[in-house]
Amino acid sequence: MSADEEVIASIVVHEALQMLPERQASVVKLRHLHQLSVAEVSTALGIAEGTVKRHCHDGLRALRRALEQEPDGRGGDQ
Repeated sequence: MSADEEVIASIVVHEALQMLPERQASVVKLRHLHQLSVAEVSTALGIAEGTVKRHCHDGLRALRRALEQEPDGRGGDQ
């Protein structure tokens, strides 16, 4: 991947993160961008580890769906 492609990919991911509910976005950012452990995210946000796992799972699923969309907002199957 070229440097330009990496920048574009980063912008796309950050835009998709902005579409998530605040708590999900915070968990995903801390877990995957800042590489904190579940326990560290739990402590940082003051929520249970199970809640961190759930928000991370739901947030990543939503990001996957958002990133699979074509630029016109339709799914690839349409």
